[in-house]
Amino acid sequence: MIPTGRNWATSESLYYLAEVISSFDLIALQEINQNISALKKVMHILGPDYQYFLTDVTEGKGGNGERMAFVFDQKKISFRNIAGEIVLPDTKEKPVPQFSRTPYLVSFQAGWFKFSLCTVHVYYGEDNGEKLEQRINEIENLSMFFKKRSQKDDENFILLGDFNILDYQDRTMEALLKGGFKIPEALVRGQE
Repeated sequence: MIPTGRNWATSESLYYLAEVISSFDLIALQEINQNISALKKVMHILGPDYQYFLTDVTEGKGGNGERMAFVFDQKKISFRNIAGEIVLPDTKEKPVPQFSRTPYLVSFQAGWFKFSLCTVHVYYGEDNGEKLEQRINEIENLSMFFKKRSQKDDENFILLGDFNILDYQDRTMEALLKGGFKIPEALVRGQE
């Protein structure tokens, strides 16, 4: 999260954020507020080798007025000229509800490896009832969208972000796995 506001955005904190970001060739950031002045300062600290892509602010209660971004080192990562938010197509039976915070996909290349990263921040709500069902539906719809997309396109899709998955054994995780996604073993072990 890139904080904003005069009280928090001190020079020292921005340097700490830049130090963490510089440890990676490519990083996804979430919960960036509408005011991106702190992000611009961090980018200035990182220097001219770093570039970023940023979503528009997600309006409405579920979106919390937040943005998502990718920051990358241009010496190691290339942008493949594809970026956009994921909008689900309607089915024949009914319109499909869209995401509270629209997932953001950007295509990159590192050496010979071409891939598309999609950062998500799934609706949280409650741990039961209607709001839990909304979260499960968002995860499952996204998972199935990318299952179909990967069968159609010869592309490596990587989903990352905050899925608000309750537990590795939970229905929220089952919704993600329906699309055939593989969870890194280190994350699986961390849940056991």
